[in-house]
Amino acid sequence: MASKPETIGNRLTQLRLEKGRGMKPPRVYELQEVGADLDVSGAAVGQWEADQVKDWPLSRLRQLATYYGVRLGWLIDGEEPMRPPPPDEAVDPSSLPPVWPATPADTRPADPLGRAGGQ
Repeated sequence: MASKPETIGNRLTQLRLEKGRGMKPPRVYELQEVGADLDVSGAAVGQWEADQVKDWPLSRLRQLATYYGVRLGWLIDGEEPMRPPPPDEAVDPSSLPPVWPATPADTRPADPLGRAGGQ
């Protein structure tokens, strides 16, 4: 198993190279191409990949995660899984237990503020 990239810049480099390998025919996807796709300079992309950004705007991180199709948590700190599950593998919310047990209002404990039905 390959070691996990430790920085945002390393993960961005990995993603750019994977993008090129996924093309027909496979090739290196250049910094300038990513920049053109995101409306920034190739030099800016190079700075990102070289970890020269210390205070990332959340909006930029979200844009990059969306662009590469990865989870924001993975891009920021390597939190697995890297990519969200495909729609056919997504959990059906109706199969999950309720967050708060459904209890009729008249059986709820008394509200300390005196509101009717504990609401």
